[in-house]
Amino acid sequence: MRSFVLIHAMIFYTSILTHLPHTPNDTMLKDIDKYCFLGCLIEIGGPVIWQIMDWDRRRMMSLVTDAEYQEDPAQVVAHFKKHIKTLPLDTYKIHMSESGDLLRVSTDPKDDPWIVIWRFEMEHLQLEKPLSGVETVIRTELYELSRMAWGVDLVSYGTGEEAKRVVFKYALIVQDSWRFWTELNVWIRLSHHPNIVPIDKIVVDEIRGQIVGFTTPYIPGGSLEDDASRGFKLKWLKQLIQAVDDLNLRYGVIHDNIIPRHLLIDPDTDNLLLINFNFARQIAGPVYLLVFDISGQEMALVILTVYSIITGDKSLQNTHYTEKISKAAAVTELEEWVPAPGMMLDHPVSAYRSVLEEWTRQRRAVHIEARECIDWPEFPEREAGRAVIEWERPPGDALQDEAGLVDDDGYVHVERR
Repeated sequence: MRSFVLIHAMIFYTSILTHLPHTPNDTMLKDIDKYCFLGCLIEIGGPVIWQIMDWDRRRMMSLVTDAEYQEDPAQVVAHFKKHIKTLPLDTYKIHMSESGDLLRVSTDPKDDPWIVIWRFEMEHLQLEKPLSGVETVIRTELYELSRMAWGVDLVSYGTGEEAKRVVFKYALIVQDSWRFWTELNVWIRLSHHPNIVPIDKIVVDEIRGQIVGFTTPYIPGGSLEDDASRGFKLKWLKQLIQAVDDLNLRYGVIHDNIIPRHLLIDPDTDNLLLINFNFARQIAGPVYLLVFDISGQEMALVILTVYSIITGDKSLQNTHYTEKISKAAAVTELEEWVPAPGMMLDHPVSAYRSVLEEWTRQRRAVHIEARECIDWPEFPEREAGRAVIEWERPPGDALQDEAGLVDDDGYVHVERR
């Protein structure tokens, strides 16, 4: 009997909801956003099989190498990138030598490594009024405008003057199933908050009406990471603090992914808006600020984020969760926060630091049970034998030509789903 070792997330990934400025013809994902390695299957004494997600085409492929094990997956990624432009579009499996030479390519559908993700029904959300009245839209009614990030597209629905641009977020891989379930449940229950981008519609499939994703309004103002020239207003810091306090102390939820690119500025209201709840979870019991308390980590994220925005220092954005609190403490103790060149602040830096210091002091002085703790059902049990929908699409490169895609019969197809 053969033995295997399964290693997940050799390269850490997360589906991010990022609002970026786009031109009408910008349909491309950045190279860094096109592929992610989900993990690998190591056969003892045999090959290593890497699972690669192609987010541009929304399909998966396997990469087989004879190397018994490579501790640095970046080398595998580098070898893979050398060949990706020359591979047939219907490639399911490739075999590379240890040095990165291409040995074999399979276009046989039997080698398709895709694992169908479990979908759930609207009733599984167990929404009560007024949330039970949330509208749905069928996936095939969405018109693709741009590919923004992993599992995130800019789309529109409706026609003529009623056409509406929205951000479509969806989950395609098994590793994201539980996280997507939690994100949708948390986000939709917090959509009424004035500093959270609301859920617009829930997207259902064209076969059985199962949930495949959701849309949010498109905020053209972009995030605090996208446009540093907008500066950082003191009122935005206060709005962020209020939103975090409401999440933690009122609703019993931790966001746990507060970073500049998840903070948007609404150009119509000039207010800060929070997005992306794919790391969100409930806080169990009273909120204390202890060394490893998740509430303390949330506060640390706010401090590190504000420091990064003001100074332009991005080195702390990917701090490991075990170091968040200590890094935030070190930043707080710095004698001076030097603003990045061109950073516009409407108050002295000392005012921002004073607000943060007073906030952390008040949070340390209390322990509170969430007054309106939100809850949601457990992940639904799976049913076997269900039909599935087709997600694969043409590569973004092919859609740059305004003439569209031409099939074997000479017909031009310009519609994108």
